[in-house]
Amino acid sequence: MVYVEEVLNQLNVAVESVKVLLNYLNEENLNLRPIEGKRSIGELAQHQCECIGADLKIIEGSTQYEMEQYYNSIRCYTIRDLQELLTNNIHTLHQQYLNYTESELFEIKTSYWGASYSRFEWLVQIVAHFYHHRAQLHLLITQYINEITIPLFE
Repeated sequence: MVYVEEVLNQLNVAVESVKVLLNYLNEENLNLRPIEGKRSIGELAQHQCECIGADLKIIEGSTQYEMEQYYNSIRCYTIRDLQELLTNNIHTLHQQYLNYTESELFEIKTSYWGASYSRFEWLVQIVAHFYHHRAQLHLLITQYINEITIPLFE
């Protein structure tokens, strides 16, 4: 379905730019916590890289406990770990979404907290979620580490 491929293309733009953003970091930067009580840059970067996989699990009906287990199972210590996690998650998303039938794509799925959307609407949510965290990561890197000169949109 062309419209799924087009949405995935927009997500790919963001994913590729996040991979480049991660190259502006080093392992020491990952511990930087610019705002007390908020995620460190490394924690934000890890969440950015794990959120596609997490959102896929939510769409398929994972419970709150299962989601906590997922988040607790991921530990990225290096920039390479982050990039590999992101690469694996976007690959899984592509495989899953490109194999849905049209009826599966528009099947309503309910999250453990009660939000109900079609799988296609969840895909739009994944894109929005990913772009949101990309903006946060871009801002923190620009403000606290290095000026960034990459385009964020095509």
